[in-house]
Amino acid sequence: MEPMDAALWMREQILEKSKLRQRDAAEFLLQFEDRRLAYVNDTDSPCVGRHVLKRFRRSFPDLGYDRRTKSWRLRADQIVPPTSDGVRPSGSRAAV
Repeated sequence: MEPMDAALWMREQILEKSKLRQRDAAEFLLQFEDRRLAYVNDTDSPCVGRHVLKRFRRSFPDLGYDRRTKSWRLRADQIVPPTSDGVRPSGSRAAV
C-alpha cells in the first residue's frame, strides 16, 4: 500500500462511518509494516505516518482532525443540516 492509497482508505472510512479514530487508522496501517504508513511512537502509541497525513491533508481539505476526540471527520462547515421537513438537499452530507 502506498501513502496515497492509505489516505484514500481513510477518506472512505470517514465518509462511511462519519469519523475515523486515529488509533483505528494507525492500527490498520501498521499491518503493512511500512513506516511511511504508520509507526509506534516512543510512548508505544500507534501513529499514522507523516507521508499519509501529508497526502490526506492536501487531497481532502473538507475532512479535518478533531483533537478532542482524536479522530478525523467531515469539517463542521461542510455539514448541511436537514431542512425543517427532515430532508437534506441532494448530494449533501449528513450531520455528525
